[in-house]
Amino acid sequence: MKPLARLVVLATTMTLTVGMAGGQSGYNKAAFEKAMEGMIRDLRIVLGALVAEDWEKAASSAASIERQARSVRALTPKANVDRIGEFNANADSLAARAGRLAEAAKAKDPGQAARLLGRTINTCMDCHGTFRK
Repeated sequence: MKPLARLVVLATTMTLTVGMAGGQSGYNKAAFEKAMEGMIRDLRIVLGALVAEDWEKAASSAASIERQARSVRALTPKANVDRIGEFNANADSLAARAGRLAEAAKAKDPGQAARLLGRTINTCMDCHGTFRK
C-alpha cells in the first residue's frame, strides 16, 4: 500500500474514534472533545492539502494541530491522576510532530510531510490506544 493510501486509512480510523470517550468527571468533557475533534478535522485538512499540494493550507492546519495539542494539556482528564504525566507526554509529542509537519509543508517537501503526517497520526492512535481502553 502506498504511503498516502496508508495515511488515508489512518485518518479514517482516527475519525471513528471521535466521541467514544466515557463519562469521566473532573474535567470539561465538552471542551476536551471539541479540541480532539478540531485536531481530527485539521488532520483531514492536512491530508487533503498534501494530496493537492496546497502547502500553505497544510502548514496552517498542521500548526493548528500543534497549538491544539499544547492547549489540550489544560483539559487533561483528571479521573486517572497517576497517568497525567503520560497523557501530557503524548500531547507534547503530538505538538512536536505537528510542528515538524508544519515546517515540512512550508518547505514543500512531500516525502517528509507524508512521513510526518503518518507519525502525527500514529501519536494520536497510540494515545487513544492507551487512554480509551
